[in-house]
Amino acid sequence: MPSAHQDLEAPPGWELSTSFGVGGLEWIGFSRSQPHQLLVISSQKVTLVDCATGQVRPCECEYDEDSLTAVCTLLPDEFISLAGQYGGALPLSTEAGDRVRVEALPDPNYDFRFNRYVVFYTPPRPKGALARLRQAFSEPAEQLMYAHLGYYVCGFSYDGEYFVLVEDTGITILKRSRP
Repeated sequence: MPSAHQDLEAPPGWELSTSFGVGGLEWIGFSRSQPHQLLVISSQKVTLVDCATGQVRPCECEYDEDSLTAVCTLLPDEFISLAGQYGGALPLSTEAGDRVRVEALPDPNYDFRFNRYVVFYTPPRPKGALARLRQAFSEPAEQLMYAHLGYYVCGFSYDGEYFVLVEDTGITILKRSRP
């Protein structure tokens, strides 16, 4: 299912949770104690996004750009690790075997400009021999899910159930599909 961002498509086993614009985005970070909660810090406001429902709530927080950590009022007992365009990182793999790879390759249409490519790998999860055989001939293991100049950061929640991609036009959050 394509997101509001035209060039992002959810890989097999994942679906769009929410997608929204953020002006002046600075930092994001997943909660470890409540992995479905994503802290979003912009120059205008701070919000906490419920990745399961897409609900966005305003909150207050204190953060340190040197240590890349934050504490917010809605998760007061936790230091949240931050990532953004200028530093930090989110997990790029899950215990279930999903992983992403980010590459910077030259844009064939312009000199001295590089696009960021996000390649998403979802391991096979078929049940039964016939299902495994069908998958072997139908679904690619790797999928180019994003190619754009405005990439900032991407990664998984700590429980591996959510994936976020942040670019200059906003945030897209995917969640693992349920059968």
